[in-house]
Amino acid sequence: MGQERIGSTLSIAVDPNNSSIVYVGWADRGSKKDIYTLHVRRSADRGATWSKSDLPHTTISNATNIALAVANNGVAAILYQQLTNGRWVTHVVQSHNAFVNVQDTILASVPRTSLLNSSCPIWGITTICFQ
Repeated sequence: MGQERIGSTLSIAVDPNNSSIVYVGWADRGSKKDIYTLHVRRSADRGATWSKSDLPHTTISNATNIALAVANNGVAAILYQQLTNGRWVTHVVQSHNAFVNVQDTILASVPRTSLLNSSCPIWGITTICFQ
């Protein structure tokens, strides 16, 4: 993977006001050119059954480091990094209706070729150390 830091490819989040609502996100190998393809599904019965397909706007190619969260107001969010046009772009996508409608905010966009300091500790996707 070169300079890319690969984090977890699995995330789970539970609505703090309704424990029946559970989101799970994971990554799998996409096409040979993809890094990973991200997927998010939803359960309304504490994980006994899941949506039959990925939620809208949640099948994301060339991406990694998925993290899910649900806020106290019920807004669900996905944080991930996607390789787009030679840049690592960090997104947070929020939705109040199971990702039917989304608000996508770009948190960072850095060139894929930026050299990381090899002695820099990587604690998570919020830590970026450049030479």
